[in-house]
Amino acid sequence: MAILPPEQQELIAGYVLGDLSPEEAAEFVQLLAQDPAIAA
Repeated sequence: MAILPPEQQELIAGYVLGDLSPEEAAEFVQLLAQDPAIAA
């Protein structure tokens, strides 16, 4: 697995913690659509 940029790591951490704003949550969903391996 590749090392993710810090911005993506922060989105993933925020998702896990349930701490994303609605805008960040939408960005995270888009990130998952672009790279399904993140969900694995």
